[in-house]
Amino acid sequence: MIDTIGSGIRKMFTLQRKRFFPLPDFDLSDPQRVAVRITGKVLDENYTRMLMSKTDLDLQDVIALDKVQKRLRLSEVESVC
Repeated sequence: MIDTIGSGIRKMFTLQRKRFFPLPDFDLSDPQRVAVRITGKVLDENYTRMLMSKTDLDLQDVIALDKVQKRLRLSEVESVC
């Protein structure tokens, strides 16, 4: 289904955050399609505890924490925060 108003991606991120699960991963390597992976389990208990205790984190901070739990490289901007 095509998201015509552009709120679907943010909604997926918000729902996963509320469930304290890892954020969705998007694969944009094929210009003809987008692949999305949604994980329905805890990967790192520290990430989950952080989300549960710090409910006021903005989405960009949550995205950076999600990258840390997945052992992905942070951008320069993310690593400064």
